[in-house]
Amino acid sequence: MEGGSQGEGEAKLVHGGLTDQILSAAFTVHTALGPGLLESVYEQCLCHELSEKGLTYDREIEIPIL
Repeated sequence: MEGGSQGEGEAKLVHGGLTDQILSAAFTVHTALGPGLLESVYEQCLCHELSEKGLTYDREIEIPIL
């Protein structure tokens, strides 16, 4: 890219580093477990991976729908 401009389809993520850590944790879980398990299993393992990375999170928070 010239002059610091972004190409089509590229966006600067405000929390890019955090996004990379979350995606890395998700890929680690998917690679280790593969498909076909209950969602609750993936959730538990993802929470473990996020904790291992030193990230804090809230599980299954309620989101109001208007």
